Amino acid sequence: MIRVTNIERFATHDGPGIRTTIFFKGCHMHCPWCANPETWSQKVELLHDEKKCVHCQKCQTVCPASAIAFPEGKWQIDRSRCKGCQTCAQECLNDAITFSGTDYTEDELVAIAMKDRDFYEESGGGVT
Repeated sequence: MIRVTNIERFATHDGPGIRTTIFFKGCHMHCPWCANPETWSQKVELLHDEKKCVHCQKCQTVCPASAIAFPEGKWQIDRSRCKGCQTCAQECLNDAITFSGTDYTEDELVAIAMKDRDFYEESGGGVT
């Protein structure tokens, strides 16, 4: 299995032509200018976007591990308690909680990339 954070189809900024960009988990470079620090760890990670959070506290209510709290009205997670069940993300009203990392087989990734083969051939693009 290959762990991926994102697959961006019809990308035009990551090389020549039209491309499919696959962002893998587990990059050990940790470049200071990195635009995707969620790729650094190999583990599936819970991400929280404070700007999207409406503090409804539904995530706290549904978390079976009681890993989420709202002390002083601020969202907080105890990562040592989080089991990665993703129940909180499924129940989040504004998609403020997401998980970074999905496992694919090589064949699945090739199949996804090959959906855009005609675009690659016409534009001189490919896969990044």
